[in-house]
Amino acid sequence: MICPNCGEKIPDNTVVCPLCSFSVKKQPAPEIAESEPAAPEYTDQKPALPMKWHKFLVFFLLWAETIGSFIGGLAIALVALLQNSDTGYLSVKVITVLYGAALIGCAVIGGLALYGLLGMKSKGPRLYMIFLYAFSAATVIYETLGTIILHLPLFHLDVSSYVTSNGGEGVSVSISSPVITFVMAALFVLLNCVYYRKRKHMFTK
Repeated sequence: MICPNCGEKIPDNTVVCPLCSFSVKKQPAPEIAESEPAAPEYTDQKPALPMKWHKFLVFFLLWAETIGSFIGGLAIALVALLQNSDTGYLSVKVITVLYGAALIGCAVIGGLALYGLLGMKSKGPRLYMIFLYAFSAATVIYETLGTIILHLPLFHLDVSSYVTSNGGEGVSVSISSPVITFVMAALFVLLNCVYYRKRKHMFTK
């Protein structure tokens, strides 16, 4: 081996050079620090949630609700305007015309909501909730005022009999009430509100 200080050739096992007294003991190789794995990056991005109800809504239900509201509102208003009503039921005619106009307005909001939901726009869920609020409120108010003006019972039970195809007799029972309409509308609005609130992060356009 060669002394790194004076360059003289010395035995391999020499610890100190006999000529220059330089310590030639082999130094341990420097340890190479292993790089620590990078810490995973955490983001606030929320996972995508199932959208089956949304697809059913924008491809069928909301179309049906919007078109039905427009055609139904137009028909209700026109029929009420063309009918000859007694003076005592003039208020019912006015309320019916206003209800038809309200349904047409709901149809306009429904069309805007449909456009927003199809495009995954941030205002889409909000417009749909406004549509549900307006449609439900108009229907409940119309039924409630009609019940009050016509002095109808709050819960109306209708039982009718009919003849079946095989010659037998059947019974049909139906119940109507502004209270039932209100409860069903409120439940539907609440479920949709919860559904779209959980998916708010998915509507970013």
